[in-house]
Amino acid sequence: IHVAVLQSETEPRADFVQENWHFHYFSLESLSFTILEHPETVDAVFIGPETNPGQMSKLSELLNANQIPFILYTSKYDEAAKVKALELKVDDYLLGAFTDLMIKRIHFIRKTKIRK
Repeated sequence: IHVAVLQSETEPRADFVQENWHFHYFSLESLSFTILEHPETVDAVFIGPETNPGQMSKLSELLNANQIPFILYTSKYDEAAKVKALELKVDDYLLGAFTDLMIKRIHFIRKTKIRK
């Protein structure tokens, strides 16, 4: 599964692979361009709780138009992150290890978005 991670830091992070997961870090501009030009290359977009909410409405519209799951992710449960997920109107708040069960959840979200 190919996950685009919206990079909030000014310091660029390197893409990496972990088992069946391929993580690619993007700025908001480069992520938007990639989705417009090659939406088939992105299976889901992950953001962190520190993401600026002012930037998310246009990204959310773009992801909805391309049926790409929009996920707020944290490594551990965080009540404030869950509240932020509701405020940002992301498709889901996921946490914990990157497992096959999480991949199934992302595929389920995508199928649901396609049916809308």
